[in-house]
Amino acid sequence: MKRLLLMISSLLFLSAACSFLAQETSTPAIKVDSFYFGRAYLDTNRNGKLDPEDPPLEGAIFTATDARGLGSGGITDGKGHAMAWWPAESRYPVKLRMKPPKGKGYTNITPEEVQISTGGSADFLFGDPVLTPSEPLSPTSSE
Repeated sequence: MKRLLLMISSLLFLSAACSFLAQETSTPAIKVDSFYFGRAYLDTNRNGKLDPEDPPLEGAIFTATDARGLGSGGITDGKGHAMAWWPAESRYPVKLRMKPPKGKGYTNITPEEVQISTGGSADFLFGDPVLTPSEPLSPTSSE
């Protein structure tokens, strides 16, 4: 009889302990935000590389989109910087895209879209409509 009472009281104690452990805690979930940055510049010498003398380009349209389709965007400021943000964790790969300012005639020198698997920023180069010829530059040949 003592064994039976001991066994029943042990089971009741374990049952109470398990229900206590199964209760939700009041700790709030950690929220993760995603931030991506794009920088736009005028490639004044049309060499396809970012040089110290290449000025920032204001008004370019920046967007970022992750593998699930979450995305955001912004317009570059006077320093050529733009940011995309959303209140969730990102899934890579992430596509960063920069389009030239509307109605200004600028053209992409570097690809309009890049795909990243780590990190969160990219530089984009644009050609000035006054300085950029309609056809790509070709090396001069000497005969």
